[in-house]
Amino acid sequence: MPDIAQQRARAEAFRNMHRGRLLLLPNAWDVASARIFEDGGFAAIATTSAGIAFAIVQKMRRSLRGRSSKPAPSE
Repeated sequence: MPDIAQQRARAEAFRNMHRGRLLLLPNAWDVASARIFEDGGFAAIATTSAGIAFAIVQKMRRSLRGRSSKPAPSE
């Protein structure tokens, strides 16, 4: 985790991105899309809470496939 000086420097760099020009922030849905944006040269990347939630739910669904949804028999 960055210390307070690093965080302040990052915040100042982000504020400077807004000065004098249009700031274009791509929205990453997951780690893969964030890496693609990073590799594409974007200095900052936004996240979308809906997109991240969707990616998490998809991962959960894949892990639950094949499991029975029937309740266990009572004794």
